[in-house]
Amino acid sequence: MPTDQLPTEIPPEVEEPLTAPVKKPRKPRGKNKPKVKPVPDKPVEIPVQDVNEAPKSPVLRPAGLSFPELEKQVLAARNQPKPEPFVPQITERQAEKTRLEMEAGAKRTAYFEEQERLRVLPPPDPHAPINTPVHRPGDFTPKMGSKDPAIASQTLK
Repeated sequence: MPTDQLPTEIPPEVEEPLTAPVKKPRKPRGKNKPKVKPVPDKPVEIPVQDVNEAPKSPVLRPAGLSFPELEKQVLAARNQPKPEPFVPQITERQAEKTRLEMEAGAKRTAYFEEQERLRVLPPPDPHAPINTPVHRPGDFTPKMGSKDPAIASQTLK
């Protein structure tokens, strides 16, 4: 259908537009409800502190202590020597068992050292590969693919 023949007006039998109805958003309830804090009438004054002055926080300084005294106490508490770790005492039964195990280990070590000393070495294999040294006159090492005709002629001989 060409565009010039399309109807430009809504027919009278269609009274409502052909769109989905828009729902109103629900009001938040319970824990999703925004919490409104009262706004003070007067502006809040924040005290300005000198940079060189010690902080005036009751959390940092107990009552009656100046900042240097508190600093000394904190450093003294921080630098205390650590206690030595507790080492449990070995019982007689543990010491006896350890001694017996060490004696048994020494006997086994001596036995295997004696076996190694008495071991008969196998004869050398006559069919084992042998590296035969190559003897050349002087220290001459041929350079294959050399462009020098004297070296190339020596390698071909």
